[in-house]
Amino acid sequence: ILDRSVKLLKANGGGLYLLDSAKSSLKLVAASNMSADFEGRSYEIGPSVIGQVVNTKRPYRVSNYRNWPHRLQGYDTLNFTAVVAVPIMWQEQIWGVITVRDVQEGREFSQEEEDLLVLLGNLAAIALENSRQHETLERLMESAIHAIIAINEDGTILSCNEQAEKLLGYTISELIGRPVETLYFLSEDARIIKKRMLTSKNGRMTDHSTYIRSKT
Repeated sequence: ILDRSVKLLKANGGGLYLLDSAKSSLKLVAASNMSADFEGRSYEIGPSVIGQVVNTKRPYRVSNYRNWPHRLQGYDTLNFTAVVAVPIMWQEQIWGVITVRDVQEGREFSQEEEDLLVLLGNLAAIALENSRQHETLERLMESAIHAIIAINEDGTILSCNEQAEKLLGYTISELIGRPVETLYFLSEDARIIKKRMLTSKNGRMTDHSTYIRSKT
């Protein structure tokens, strides 16, 4: 998303910053056209461009950045001339900031370019939320004492935990991509379970017994 943002705005580079858990500093987690030495650096929330975005939860852009009094001193050697930054927001909570910058003399980012970057910031928020949910699911699956199999809406197996591998006698690589109905002793059980879950109020089902097939 960062590289795409830089390309669409026809700029020189950019950065993606994420807030720490205390929301007191921002870490540069991804950079475009910038030395790898910068990645991983943290910056306190202050009057800088990224700080303005965090404090207001609104986009912020600066022309003549080289002479702007609140510029981040650590970037002086990169000779930025213009910077635009937008928040990465999810459900009214700010997670980080995307910045795009240029080194061309006289460059000013327009309102249209800012609006485009806002849309890309929204895409970044969705990607980060999906990643967070995936990591949470993985942790829950690995710590569970019961066998868990994750499937998509079509009933194709996406993942499973170690307990499922032990119970069924399959490795995870053998299960991924396989129709879940092939694991049931009665294949129609898969359709019955799906129907009951879809028609339940909370997407859950209890008090159902079935038989499954193991590899051996």
